[in-house]
Amino acid sequence: MSEDVALVTGGAHGLGAAIAGALHRAGFRVGIGDIDQRSAEAVALQLDRTGTTAIAIGLDVRDAESFSAACRTLLSRWGSVEALVNNAAATAAKPVLGQRARRVYR
Repeated sequence: MSEDVALVTGGAHGLGAAIAGALHRAGFRVGIGDIDQRSAEAVALQLDRTGTTAIAIGLDVRDAESFSAACRTLLSRWGSVEALVNNAAATAAKPVLGQRARRVYR
């Protein structure tokens, strides 16, 4: 088993879950970060029922403290984070044209 650790945001569904699975099969220990904690737990259990190499992490990427807490969880559990897959999406219900980038994502 690799000692590498990956955090996959938006890892509870679709492409994020597929990426988490592929990284896990490649030997990564994987943190499945998602705002949908229950679904993240289901993905983590599918990958590793013991929780040794895959864990669910409640994560809202719109919230800096939530992201920091997810990183602290991985660091305290496995000591490092070598890869980040930023799959989670945040959208804004307003026209993009004429908006400043940082305001679009709030």
